[in-house]
Amino acid sequence: FRNEIEELSSLDERGEHLEQEFLAALESLDALGNELTGKRQNAARRFEQDVERRLAALGMAGSRFRVNVEALVSRGEENLATPNRAFSSTGADRVEFLLSANKGQDLKPLKTVASGGELSRIMLAVKEVLLDRDPVATCVFDEVDSGIGGVVAGKVGDAIGRVAGDRQVICITHLPQIAAYGETHFKVANTNATARPSPR
Repeated sequence: FRNEIEELSSLDERGEHLEQEFLAALESLDALGNELTGKRQNAARRFEQDVERRLAALGMAGSRFRVNVEALVSRGEENLATPNRAFSSTGADRVEFLLSANKGQDLKPLKTVASGGELSRIMLAVKEVLLDRDPVATCVFDEVDSGIGGVVAGKVGDAIGRVAGDRQVICITHLPQIAAYGETHFKVANTNATARPSPR
C-alpha cells in the first residue's frame, strides 16, 4: 500500500506539473503557428504572381489571382484551440484561392466564379508553377480548350506538354493544337445518337 499512498499524495503536484507542461506546449504551438502563417503569406504573394503570368500566357490576360490566408475559426471540438487561435492538422490558417477573370470584376472564391474551361486553365497554370513540388502523379484536364483557339491553343498544348514531362496527363480536347502533344490518342464518339429523319 505504501506505493499507492505515495502516488495519491503526489497527485496535486503531478497535476500542477502537467498543467505547466500543457501551457508551455500551447505557447510553443502558438509560436509555430505564427511562423507557419508568415511563411504561407510570403509564399502566397510569389505564387500569385507566378500563376498570373502563366494565366496571361494561357489566354486569360487581365485575370487577377489571389491566395487568401486567414485565421482558422474554431468550431467546437473540430479543431484544437489555444487562447489566441484555432488549429487544425495543417496549421492555424484557412487558405482559399480567389479569382477575377475580367477587369473591373471583384475577386471572388475560385470555386464559385470560374467556368469549366477557366478552371482547367487555372489548374494547368498552378500545375506549371508547382511542377517541381507537386507529388500528384496523374492530372486530368477537361474543357481546357473551351473558348480558345489558334495561338492560345498552341500555348495551352505546350503547357500541358511540360506538365506531362514526368507525370501522366489525360486531356479531353477538340483542338489539334492541343492533341498534338499527346503520345496516345483515343477518339470518343456518340454511336447511340438517334438518327434524324432526312428533310423532304
